[in-house]
Amino acid sequence: MPVVLRGAFAAARAVARPVAVAFSRPLPLAVAAALAALSVACAGSQPPAPPRRPSAPRVEPLPPLSAQAYRHYLRGRLAAIEGDQARAATELREAAAAASDQPAIRVALADALLRSGSRDEAVREIEGAHARFPRDAGVWRESGRVYRRVGREAEAALAYQRAIELDPLDEDSYLGLASVWLSLARPGKAEATYRAPAPARPRRPTARCSAAGRSRWPATTGSACGCSRAAA
Repeated sequence: MPVVLRGAFAAARAVARPVAVAFSRPLPLAVAAALAALSVACAGSQPPAPPRRPSAPRVEPLPPLSAQAYRHYLRGRLAAIEGDQARAATELREAAAAASDQPAIRVALADALLRSGSRDEAVREIEGAHARFPRDAGVWRESGRVYRRVGREAEAALAYQRAIELDPLDEDSYLGLASVWLSLARPGKAEATYRAPAPARPRRPTARCSAAGRSRWPATTGSACGCSRAAA
């Protein structure tokens, strides 16, 4: 018998002895040793555990809006839909004052300010928001969009990266970051972001086609839209 097998058999006998004793009618020691050796061999052949998949962040519940904050928020959103961004910003300021613990209101206010042409004020608002809510992925994603609109591409990239760190399943942050890399003439980084390992990369076929179309990558466009056709 080879030396390795003799060692394994001796170890199996040591493991099997208490197993044999545990039965009311003990198994022959050689049989119990063989069973123990088989279990040791099977345990060594188990496949490795799969890598842990990214998961959505745990979101703490926010306190409910007061009636006053909710009223101003709805009026602001309606004004934004109607195209009156100045009135939207006014209403959303009132909503933010009445509910300072609501990141979505600050994001909506920054968007209204940006659309109304108050670019510097929009930047101040969104920077105040990510100082107030440093672990809110939506705030950082909106920061990236605001920075892009005012031409601060490097800061936009940092903001999108922070959003991805906080929520690795947020496809809009990946698309925003890839778009920033293209604007900075970094197509390699843009493609690496776009092709981020599943399940972190964008999951909607339409979003993947949109990114591919904006990127002007001939090889990527076909494969991305092929996904969309297959899913249709």
